[in-house]
Amino acid sequence: MKLELHPSASENYNKKAERLIEQIRFKIQPKKKARVENPNVHVSGHFDNTNIIGEIKPHWKDSSGNIAARGFYLRGKLFGLFDDDYKDLAKIAEEIQKKTNPKNVLGLKLLSELIFEWVKQKFKGVVLPSMTEYVLSECEKQIEDVEIWIPIANLHLEVPFKLGNVTFRVSIGTK
Repeated sequence: MKLELHPSASENYNKKAERLIEQIRFKIQPKKKARVENPNVHVSGHFDNTNIIGEIKPHWKDSSGNIAARGFYLRGKLFGLFDDDYKDLAKIAEEIQKKTNPKNVLGLKLLSELIFEWVKQKFKGVVLPSMTEYVLSECEKQIEDVEIWIPIANLHLEVPFKLGNVTFRVSIGTK
């Protein structure tokens, strides 16, 4: 499925995304406190870099369960978009969701993940296409056409017909 944005809207979102790159901040992690040994806790395993598959993608949620910040590790330090900076990213995702044709196809979670991934890669110096081009092409890879079969009693059709995006046709091989 081909997703489209108006060229001026696309240009506007790209400018906003470029500003997000400048908003990436270093997060100071609190020092770890000395652990008090508890004899009732039993270690059942040990995780290190050999056990972890893929990149760790830290994120923080607010009291409602919505993602409020995202981060990534670069040279052992935590960087990311926090507080109002992440809200700017969420606003861009909401606007893209509203302005993309066809409507109601993209989810906010996917859009915000892809926009953050683009911002992260650009911050690291990776050469990528514009944000909207990157995000829409990645979204297109996620979209699949679906065929749903719904039995309708006593419906007889001679030829298939379309009603909007839905095609009604007789199923083959049924009684």
